[in-house]
Amino acid sequence: MPSPKDLLRATIALFLLLSIGAGQVATTSPSAESGSKVWIGHYAEYEEFLRNAVVDRTVDMGAATRVFFKPGGLAESAALKSHVTKSEIAGYRLDRVLELDMVPPTVEARYNGITAR
Repeated sequence: MPSPKDLLRATIALFLLLSIGAGQVATTSPSAESGSKVWIGHYAEYEEFLRNAVVDRTVDMGAATRVFFKPGGLAESAALKSHVTKSEIAGYRLDRVLELDMVPPTVEARYNGITAR
């Protein structure tokens, strides 16, 4: 039988999946050890990279803009959203506190003079 803490984690994870969505996804070639969650254990590095990475090009996707970074960084691209609440950042931080490792690094950053997430 699951513990109350496990049930709480599962309930919050389900809530996050249903209400928050995907957030920014750092994409890079996954290693065999970590699967696709390459940021696990390197949270601060990915957060810093997403805040300061040099954007090479962008693709408008409607509700978000896909930004592609200069080659050689921690991630190839990320989703950039300028018209969302801070709920995705809060979801990422909650995921960190609960140690679920389900939400990719999500930070607030400035791009072309606009604060975005």
